[in-house]
Amino acid sequence: MNVASINLAPHVASMNLLSGLCLWLVACDCRAGLPELFYDDFQAFCSEAPCDWLLEAGAVRSVATLHSSERGIRMGPGASISHTLDLAIDAEANPQGAPSVHVLAACDGPDTRLHFLLEVVSGDVGEVLEATHIAVPNEDDPLPLRQIDFLRPDGSAPGDGRAVRLLIEVDGPDDCTLDELRIVERMSASGC
Repeated sequence: MNVASINLAPHVASMNLLSGLCLWLVACDCRAGLPELFYDDFQAFCSEAPCDWLLEAGAVRSVATLHSSERGIRMGPGASISHTLDLAIDAEANPQGAPSVHVLAACDGPDTRLHFLLEVVSGDVGEVLEATHIAVPNEDDPLPLRQIDFLRPDGSAPGDGRAVRLLIEVDGPDDCTLDELRIVERMSASGC
């Protein structure tokens, strides 16, 4: 085959289309995604709790999770830990911006729950937002990713404020394992 006889027109058209698409994506100021407000992978453990966490009740220990080098925590029945925060919550300007927790978590029995409590202050008013993980054991996925919205006790979305403390509690007779905890702000795409 002679190189001069190859028709490059379809390839050039494809490259032009791809270039145009790339320019459109770069020029578009979309704010989509899940901005991360807080992250802990529980790799570091200090005496009786993960480092930078305070043991409030019960027992917590460091354990291997997904891989032998991957660490997480195992919380016993009634255990609770807390972490001081300073996170802005801008939910009134963007109702979809209310925070949610993303965590790899599982409990040993169906009667055990994980409660994630977020203490929020707005002016002189304080409130507690809750995200509850109903943990059902799953042999196919021993540590599934859970995404749970933080809500007010009446089930409504939170308003603006500052999150000052995160508390994780085990409610029930069984142990729970956690790894890769994130608090994220949901954001919707705009301007595209």
